[in-house]
Amino acid sequence: MKDLVKYVAEKLDNTLLSIDVDRDKLINFVERSVDYGVRAVVLHPYFIGEVADIVRGTTRLCSVVAFPYGFTGVGVKIREAEYCIDKGVDELDIVLNTYLLRAGLVDKFRDESYLLRKYISSEYGDITLKFIVEVTLLSREELDTAISIINDVGPDFFKTSTGHGPRGTTVDDVKYIRGALDKGIGLKAAGGIRELRQFLALVEAGADIIGASRGFDIIREAVESSK
Repeated sequence: MKDLVKYVAEKLDNTLLSIDVDRDKLINFVERSVDYGVRAVVLHPYFIGEVADIVRGTTRLCSVVAFPYGFTGVGVKIREAEYCIDKGVDELDIVLNTYLLRAGLVDKFRDESYLLRKYISSEYGDITLKFIVEVTLLSREELDTAISIINDVGPDFFKTSTGHGPRGTTVDDVKYIRGALDKGIGLKAAGGIRELRQFLALVEAGADIIGASRGFDIIREAVESSK
């Protein structure tokens, strides 16, 4: 059953995006993540330079842009993305402006998505792009619009939530999105994922990656299940 621990780790974006971070907590988090062999560690932009040497060659380093609400302009998001890339990230989780969808400003949402994808991919082609759409806020019609635009724009991954929405990501969310999302676009489920059973159910439903701030708890469950 040790394969379960490896299975979980290889699909886990282990996330530390809380405000109560000191250096000891940061380094401990990264070193433990590396020891477990997680897919990626996800940190605030400021901390990327602090840990790049620890992570390099072991696991992927990911940061967030316009986190958690996405309410900044495209130019600001691009500059923040460039800052993270300069510090050494492999991946970016970029929060799109969900307000635009909810306000009916679909063309502006499409333009933001397209410009972010076009610029970052053309200038930094080796960076993995995950676009966050706060699906926990959207109606079914708004979600359909978001998926259609993401399919056209073609980032590497569609991510379901920042974890700051009104609820967590559900199995039904993942099944629906995976069914409508182009096969060439990965799906990252995040938001309210605290237990191994949730993790496995979301993967079974179609998630390729799980983002969780309780990653160590989930791994610990997997270790216990492997005994």
